[in-house]
Amino acid sequence: MDNLKRINPEIFEFIDNTLDSEADIHLKRALFLFYALLELVDRIEASELMPVEEKMLLFESFFLHLHMDEYSEEEDSDSLMYQMATIYTLLPFHYKRIIEETFGSMMTGLLKHLTEPKCSDWQDLMAYCHYEAGVPGIGLLRLLCEGGQEQRSLWIVRKHDMNALGTALQLVENRHLDPKESILPEGTSMDHLDQTIQRLLKRAGVVVSRLQSPLGRRLIAVPYLRAVRITQYKHGDCYDSWLIVISLAVLVYLIFRFIEQINAAMVRPPPPPWERVFGAVWSRRSAGGWWQWLRTRPTRASLLRWP
Repeated sequence: MDNLKRINPEIFEFIDNTLDSEADIHLKRALFLFYALLELVDRIEASELMPVEEKMLLFESFFLHLHMDEYSEEEDSDSLMYQMATIYTLLPFHYKRIIEETFGSMMTGLLKHLTEPKCSDWQDLMAYCHYEAGVPGIGLLRLLCEGGQEQRSLWIVRKHDMNALGTALQLVENRHLDPKESILPEGTSMDHLDQTIQRLLKRAGVVVSRLQSPLGRRLIAVPYLRAVRITQYKHGDCYDSWLIVISLAVLVYLIFRFIEQINAAMVRPPPPPWERVFGAVWSRRSAGGWWQWLRTRPTRASLLRWP
């Protein structure tokens, strides 16, 4: 599987180190194949040399290339497709079903977008993001739940939240692309787009907060947090200037208030004369008691000298 690991070394190394037991070997293979197929779909979509008709043919017969009948071990043992077909053959039926349903739905939705570089309207954009990223997100969560990494019912209860996460990630990616490369429809309002991304990320935070395994947090929560961080920037490279100004003003105000309180606690102004007189009498009463005060019977001149 060396060729597979070169596709995304960081992710594949983390999966390999996390799922190191013999009981997790099938989940490891399923995740390797899942990410390899995602990379293959992206390469087919992004290819400018491949005709659209050939792309459509590949998408329609996508899983035919994962059967071992097409390959020879002597000739194709080092090829990427041979290794993918080998893993697919070794997978149990339930993992095969998840991968086939995920990529089958994905291929069906992406077929009509191969001939159109841009989405026609907002509804078309949301449908494209659903098939491009939402469906794979649900499939990834299904694999983690099936492998025992997360609760088995999580993908059923929260599949719409995973779809929201995938859609938000796709919108964030196209939000900061060049308009010529972006799939956004002509005349898209950036304010409306930002509000939609914020709403989708807020909904996706529910399923992210329920992830329990290190594998789920790395594969799902980390892309979510990256998208949240990116959405905090304006035009992709700097914070909003008004937010910086307000934050600094509040910080300076709090610092000055703190210094004033310290000075007020350390420096006390002298009391007025009437407070000195009656304060001295009261302190003598409370300190020495009534009998002591009656015995001393301070005079007016002595009171003025207190304390």
